[in-house]
Amino acid sequence: MSKTLWKYSLAGLLVLVPAWATFMILSTLCSALNQLIHDLPWDIGAQQSPGLSLVLLLFLVVIIGAIATHVVGQRLITRTEQWIEHVPLVRSVYCTLKGLADLLNFRS
Repeated sequence: MSKTLWKYSLAGLLVLVPAWATFMILSTLCSALNQLIHDLPWDIGAQQSPGLSLVLLLFLVVIIGAIATHVVGQRLITRTEQWIEHVPLVRSVYCTLKGLADLLNFRS
């Protein structure tokens, strides 16, 4: 019984701790955005708009994701392709499949 209780307690912690940490990070970001909106020199922060910080947070996440995808993602893809081109058997299969995918993307 004690092993089962220990296993369930550990599983519960493994689920709750990341969820709690995520909630705390998002809560802190929303509070910081609310404070930033309130401290703006123009009159946007004078009105109470509870969803504005959430919209700004989602916009910020999308923008950072796009930058990371295009800058970091392109570098990662380029380095992976360079590594694949050094492996003889994998290179021939990969180049064939890549050429086929490029052909299909060109037609659509």
